[in-house]
Amino acid sequence: MAVDGPTGLATNLTGSLYVFDSLTGRPHVSQIIDDPSGQPVLFPNGVGVTGSFYGATIPGPDPLSPGSIVTLFGSNLASDTVSAQSLPLPTTLLDTSVTFNGIPANLFMVSPDEIRAQAPVELQKLSPPASIQVQVQHGSSTTAPLSVQIASVSPKILTAPSDLCDSAYSGIVSHADGRPVTYLDPALPGESIVIYATGLGPLQQSIPSGAAPDAPVPVLRSPTVNFTDFYGNVLFYRDATYAGAVAGFPGLYQVNVTVPDTLHNSVMIELGLSGLSNRVTLSVKVN
Repeated sequence: MAVDGPTGLATNLTGSLYVFDSLTGRPHVSQIIDDPSGQPVLFPNGVGVTGSFYGATIPGPDPLSPGSIVTLFGSNLASDTVSAQSLPLPTTLLDTSVTFNGIPANLFMVSPDEIRAQAPVELQKLSPPASIQVQVQHGSSTTAPLSVQIASVSPKILTAPSDLCDSAYSGIVSHADGRPVTYLDPALPGESIVIYATGLGPLQQSIPSGAAPDAPVPVLRSPTVNFTDFYGNVLFYRDATYAGAVAGFPGLYQVNVTVPDTLHNSVMIELGLSGLSNRVTLSVKVN
């Protein structure tokens, strides 16, 4: 089997070998030795805050936060690929379920090698930071517990494949009227934009796990937005004009911010909230 862009290896409890392969710049998990047992397995560091709804992104050892959208990677996690069709999100899809410290998680989708779920809001009772155990049950079999760290916040800007370069990812950002910010329709200096993210922590009004608010709900602590060059040097930072849960979508947040008037070229952006989020590309109109 050809591997175009290997970025990591993992084994499961039965000795099967997996490779994280970046085909066309979009990481996914490939099994290169068959697992004869059929037992579900979570990869080491295989649970993390979601960075993308457009194909798998590899989680890392960073902590996750209660209520955030998370991705789990492994093998034999489900018998097929299926997504939730209604709200509140179910805690079982097909014959697959996930628990965080024994608390059932609400599921966006399941597949044989990837699950997307919402970390239970109830984990806030543990007073993060703390360590928890994550397990997946597929049919009558359950994965070994995987230890994961949780924190009060775990900011992550959501990404999509760039329309400029197939191997790059841009932040999921929109103009105030909802049009996506793209290379062909960039943000304007002085314009108010909306950044979509997860992991921004507690809200001013608690929303049950798996449910979505009917209207936007502000966060308790609002992030700043750093505008950086492509080397990570901060050019400008701005306070969010609004940050909170997005109506109609569990675990999703929006951060509204004004693009600096004197910014006239594409930059990177990151969220500052008890540390920094991932850094993603923002297309800005060239003067």
